[in-house]
Amino acid sequence: MDNYNLTLRQRKLLHYLQQQKSYTTGEDLAGHLHVSARTIRNDVNEINQLIKNSGVHITSKRSWGYILEFENKCSEEQEEII
Repeated sequence: MDNYNLTLRQRKLLHYLQQQKSYTTGEDLAGHLHVSARTIRNDVNEINQLIKNSGVHITSKRSWGYILEFENKCSEEQEEII
């Protein structure tokens, strides 16, 4: 995980999304992490840039929220990111 240089908050965000079965709104994530919805948007963009070659990404859908998606079945490397 150190290779990705994720902050503690970004790792918490990924971990929280991993536990969700459906879309989670930015407001819900912001409340859970005690930050603003804007901070969530910034973190999601940065996370997606940092882990873009890992086969894991956070998808955002307007009016739905965010969901963590995997390209294939979750590999050991993908699990390590989270």
